[in-house]
Amino acid sequence: MEKSQSKDKKIYNNSCIIISKASISMKKYIFITLFLIGAIYALSLREEVSPLNLSSFKNTSPIKKQHWGTCWAFATISSLESNILINKLDHTHDLSEYHLDKYNGFNRDGRVSDPKREWFSTQGEGFEGSNIDNLKQGVMVHLGGDYTVAAAYLSGTLGAVEESKTPSITSERSFREFGNSKTTGILLENNYTYVFPKSIQWLTLSGSDEEKRERIQSAISIHGSVASSQYMEDTPVGMYRGSEVHLNLTKTKPNHAVSLVGWDDDFLFKGHKGAWIVKDSDHIDEETNKKIPLFYIPYDDLITAKDKKLGGVVFKDVSKRPSNTKIYNHALHGWQYSIENGEAVKNSYQISGRETLYGLGIYIPEPSDTIKITILKNGNKMQEIDYSSSYPGFYYLETNSLEVNKKDTIEIIQENKSNIYALDSSFWLDILLSSEEDILKPQWIGSNASEGESLYKKNNKWLDLVNRQEEKSDISFKNANFPILIYTSRYEK
Repeated sequence: MEKSQSKDKKIYNNSCIIISKASISMKKYIFITLFLIGAIYALSLREEVSPLNLSSFKNTSPIKKQHWGTCWAFATISSLESNILINKLDHTHDLSEYHLDKYNGFNRDGRVSDPKREWFSTQGEGFEGSNIDNLKQGVMVHLGGDYTVAAAYLSGTLGAVEESKTPSITSERSFREFGNSKTTGILLENNYTYVFPKSIQWLTLSGSDEEKRERIQSAISIHGSVASSQYMEDTPVGMYRGSEVHLNLTKTKPNHAVSLVGWDDDFLFKGHKGAWIVKDSDHIDEETNKKIPLFYIPYDDLITAKDKKLGGVVFKDVSKRPSNTKIYNHALHGWQYSIENGEAVKNSYQISGRETLYGLGIYIPEPSDTIKITILKNGNKMQEIDYSSSYPGFYYLETNSLEVNKKDTIEIIQENKSNIYALDSSFWLDILLSSEEDILKPQWIGSNASEGESLYKKNNKWLDLVNRQEEKSDISFKNANFPILIYTSRYEK
């Protein structure tokens, strides 16, 4: 807005400043002019646009380029790497996404009809799947997963491994480097040092959008980046201070996994206040063909930091797994259902050798729950553990060292105050890829169970889970198990 005064006064408008020379000497005129030019230049520097830069996020691992449909694996590993950095764990923060992709326990065997076209590719015929419950029923390798898949892998195997000990996957044609078996390409075992998260928490299963946002912001500050998702479109809705803005206000189903590494409450774009700062493994500038590592997603997005299952998952307290660990687990696929049971549930295991039991793994499907764990050895009570959790998810519990021997029977009884328990059974896996093609629709993951593995208590009597029947239930109990795991160290002479 322009403001005019008398001839010898200053005149201001939005672009310049004019000073009457009649009222001041030439020396003063030059001095003031130079001073004002310097001030204007300094102001322009302060307002200079500065795109998001990864160097500003000290606890965020470097950007990696994904190949195939593996965004979920990259978002998972990014969270683990960030937690390693923030906690200064004495271990590399460069972990392998493709070991997770290959050995997650959900892949079926490859078929001659499986696709092989650019990013939308599998290993095809000859690939040996990891779903040992049913090798004919599972997801196609490279084509999707989610954070329950990642949790089952990280709790039910020795854990994530070093990137440096796996072959480099440099393109969508790196089938040979990936390998079709445990002994080719990326190896199942290769003198790895394994790491695993002691807890995996789902932060968005309940609560208001504001509560979810506060939980995720707190998790980022304390534990590092949080795995999330979005509905991704290649073209941004605009730019903010030199970085892309992606915003979905219509879709309710995610199609891409990302990492939330920070936030900006002062962000303002077309009326949308506040935004997440997002790390991505798959976004390319179509004009320059360069990787776009960081961008904004406003808080108003319908999916990011809000989706119940994929809105915000934190992989925290990452630790090294003892290399001589043996894992006993009946629920290969972890937590896929939640059921109500009024009394208690348990898993029974027969020990295969001379070992020391040192830890348990349990899933808690309800927020703010209180848990009681009882450990029995050959029918005798050895230890009780009381535990409380704020958020649903997986929890590793340390136990007293318990010496066990071959053919000992170990029973783990879990009693949740909520009476809600996690369950694994055959299920449809939504693979986080959106398309009308049949091969991109949810995939059937076959599970397997046997009598005597998982039991539930009803009217003070233990009943076998595989014989359970419920009307109006979509759970196949004949293939069901409770995800209660035990960890032992094998005796070494």
